[in-house]
Amino acid sequence: MAQSDAGLWQVLAEHAGGIQAVAAVVSVAAVLVLAVLGWRAIAAVRRIATAVEDQLAAQRAHSAARQSELIALVQMFSRLLADLPTSREDADALRSCALWDEHDLTRIQRLAAEESPQCGERAALAGAPVRWLRERIAEVKAIRPDVAVRWDHFPWSRWEEELDRARARIGETGTLAAGGEVDLRRAPPKTPREAAPTPPPVARVSSPVAVG
Repeated sequence: MAQSDAGLWQVLAEHAGGIQAVAAVVSVAAVLVLAVLGWRAIAAVRRIATAVEDQLAAQRAHSAARQSELIALVQMFSRLLADLPTSREDADALRSCALWDEHDLTRIQRLAAEESPQCGERAALAGAPVRWLRERIAEVKAIRPDVAVRWDHFPWSRWEEELDRARARIGETGTLAAGGEVDLRRAPPKTPREAAPTPPPVARVSSPVAVG
């Protein structure tokens, strides 16, 4: 056994140079393999980071586009509401004013809810007064041009309340959508108590003979 061990050591001693060379080659090869693996891992991480950045950029662009759409719709509604008459003296303007699409209001509420909870809440609160105003305008527009409207039967008091409320809520929605601030601690005015359905404005046929 002792002779066998001695022989092994003698062989190792005789080939020490070769063994060291092989060990050096193996060591260098291991380092190269680790370097290649490390480079590939870094490249993979970079690809993932680039993909994530591209996705985030697309999301930001999408959010910005929807925000711009929301602001444009709010501005349109603000102009329409600003053009509505506020008193009996300008009542005839209701017959020629623009009538917005119900889909536009629904779109505002959906986009506002995506923007922020506060913005969505303000847009939701605008729904009731805006729809009530639209119904009254539609009733007036349904009257033929040759028929005069009995404006003394029109609900002017509630009209002014709902118009003020609609303008305020739409304005707050636009402010929040543009990144502004609204005093959310102040509770918005409550919707008037539900009353009996408002009858359409009473109309009478205008007689050409009656025109002086």
